[in-house]
Amino acid sequence: MAHAGPELFVDGGAGTGGDGSASAPYREIATALASAPPGGTVITVRAGVYRESVEITKSGSPESPLVIRSEGAVVISGFDPVAGWKDEGGGLFSLATPKRVEDLFVGAKRQRVARFPKADEPWMKIAGVNSQELQVAEVPEASSSDVLYALVYCQAITGEKTYRVTALDSAGKTISLRVPDGAFPVRPGDALLLFNARAFVTRAGEWCCQPDGAGYRVWFRPADPGDLQRTQTRGRGAAIRISGAKHIRLEGLEVSGGSQYGIRAAGSSDIVVSRCVVFANGNAAGMGISMDDCRNVSMDSCIIFGNSLHGIGFVQGENIAVRGCEIASNDGDGIQFSGRRNLPDKPLRGVALENCCIHHHFHLGHPDNSQIFGNVRNVAYRNNLLLLGGQNAMVEECEGMQFSNNAFVGAVARHVILGHGNAHNADFVNNTFAFATFGAIGTAAKGVALTGNVFYQNTLAYESGDIAGKGNLFWTSDEKQPLLVSTIPKWTSYSTPQDFAAARGSESGSRKENPEFKNAPLHQVVGADAFFKNTTDTIHLKPEDVRHFAAGDTIEINGEGVPRKVASVAADAIGRLLPVRYPL
Repeated sequence: MAHAGPELFVDGGAGTGGDGSASAPYREIATALASAPPGGTVITVRAGVYRESVEITKSGSPESPLVIRSEGAVVISGFDPVAGWKDEGGGLFSLATPKRVEDLFVGAKRQRVARFPKADEPWMKIAGVNSQELQVAEVPEASSSDVLYALVYCQAITGEKTYRVTALDSAGKTISLRVPDGAFPVRPGDALLLFNARAFVTRAGEWCCQPDGAGYRVWFRPADPGDLQRTQTRGRGAAIRISGAKHIRLEGLEVSGGSQYGIRAAGSSDIVVSRCVVFANGNAAGMGISMDDCRNVSMDSCIIFGNSLHGIGFVQGENIAVRGCEIASNDGDGIQFSGRRNLPDKPLRGVALENCCIHHHFHLGHPDNSQIFGNVRNVAYRNNLLLLGGQNAMVEECEGMQFSNNAFVGAVARHVILGHGNAHNADFVNNTFAFATFGAIGTAAKGVALTGNVFYQNTLAYESGDIAGKGNLFWTSDEKQPLLVSTIPKWTSYSTPQDFAAARGSESGSRKENPEFKNAPLHQVVGADAFFKNTTDTIHLKPEDVRHFAAGDTIEINGEGVPRKVASVAADAIGRLLPVRYPL
């Protein structure tokens, strides 16, 4: 789009001493920002990789925003190259470094921290817990000098915990952990894996980082020796940081490698992020894009994927619009909208999520495609596809929601949870809900209206007395699955909306009817004991779920896009899942 204001040019391949003109561009974006006059400038960045921290503190104006835009493929990278590998023989390489390496990439591909058991093997099952000592069936060998960690999937919290390992006893088959003060949710039956031992670095792409004198040493087994020329680790805190600025536009940029954030804005307003790709940023407490106390933010046509921990987070602020974006496969939640509980008079107010595709956020069953929490007001989800999440929308402490014309498909738990009795006044209009393990919507809320929605292979539960439904369509192919459930005053199930309307006075005009979707699956099943039993071609299920399958059926696993034939069905498993190729 056309912009007012002067224009400066940046070219990473230019010589020094440029004046920012098209014929003598600056070499760095930071130089152009420092040279930009007050009131708005267009900074055109030519194709290349820019390993710098872009700090934006100047403002534009409504008529002339400060613009950073790409001309060609522009990557603003927080990655630091990793070089100086030593050949240790047998395909293993090492590297001395003064600081601990938290992650390792070859190009933009994250490499796997070495682990036991391997990624294609079942996790260990915890047989017993004695204080901070775990009993397991097998304990691997590892050097006593290694810094080693345990990742435990805790069923009590439906999530994972990481602990430092203090001792491995192969003979006694015990693993001792260092547990901080507080709750210790690990129980017998939980799942466990170990990671970061040098002895575990046995397969291509695996690595670990261990103390070495005053510094550290990274051990890496590359898939190809040429990969050593492209190794890098996330370095700078944020690739782009906007602080206290107004009228800022970022257009057509790739942003990656920030050790905390890809893009971070705080105390700013009138920000537009358009056509940007933000990936491989963050850490255990970071995310791809973070907006803190910002107003009038528009994000459109962006791709946000593969970030740690979350994709996008808005905290406090006002008038937020996210449109036409794909948000996928981040380690935690896809997108978060939150206020601050300690500032009840300053909520996050006015959120619009429109025409987005948010998918594949179910790491260890818990993250969600979207979350709303901590004092939020006036949220609208319109025309979105939310696909394969722990929940597709987890809502707490929110007042005033509208969900219209969305498709919620595939959830480990529920599609939408209006949780803990503090999310109220929600309208659901013309949405489709398909496949969720525990039902379509958690409705423990006040002021819930459900109109013209499709509930496909899902049960709808009425969990409060302040819910009004009408004109909805219900369908399940499983005669054992109720269409509607009421939990008050006691649990009662209903096989038709007419029966429900007669008993409860809601769901007038609703009906049971097959919507006859084309190419739609019939069932979603979440695997039982997947950590302990699954193999590369067998999925273990609850016996009551196995009944849905027969030899010759076609299935898809985790939305991977690969159709597979079921070759055998046992009492608790479906097996010999053969990849199938279909013509386009």
